Amino acid sequence: MRAFKRAAEPEVLQKNGEQWGNEWATRKAKDPSAKFHWHEQDGESVNKILLPLLETQTQAHCSFCDCYAADTDTIEHFQPKSTHPKLAFQWDNLYLCCHRCQRKGEKFDEALLRPDAEGYDFNRYFRWSYTRGHLLPNENATADDQKRAQTTIALYQLNIRHPHLRCIARKLRKRCKDMPLDEFPYRNFIDPKPVDNTTRKSK
Repeated sequence: MRAFKRAAEPEVLQKNGEQWGNEWATRKAKDPSAKFHWHEQDGESVNKILLPLLETQTQAHCSFCDCYAADTDTIEHFQPKSTHPKLAFQWDNLYLCCHRCQRKGEKFDEALLRPDAEGYDFNRYFRWSYTRGHLLPNENATADDQKRAQTTIALYQLNIRHPHLRCIARKLRKRCKDMPLDEFPYRNFIDPKPVDNTTRKSK
């Protein structure tokens, strides 16, 4: 999960986000089976307005697994819109997300990590198994940080369907060294100079 800096809140949400969230919360309270829909602004669905802005933040990579552009065309509500309806149109609750990570559905845990959180650092929480392509909690981290890493890996299923693809991307990167890093998926995994955080603490 690659860190990124969140851009300023777009004007459409500054003006309407709170109102739209309250309307969705009211509708959901009256009818728990109500279906969420994106509002329109000047004839265009708001999610279509937001997608390019979210893509810019992560260079069109999924905010969670870091797969790349072809798969990242959905918006994830970090705190689910069904259980946190007032946050449905809050800018800092919206993330560019691939279809695989979207399968998390309405599951949520307060321990989940945000890639744009202040002070978030990949190496604090995670390490890679480069031979298998797996993302693992950093065993040198505190127990609480390891729990947060494991919760994030589990809920976003970051080791399901991805490990083999990561290894393929790493091999491709070795053959195409001159291509910009942002044109590859799984950038933390294929970075040519990854931080070595696999050494265990001495006991």
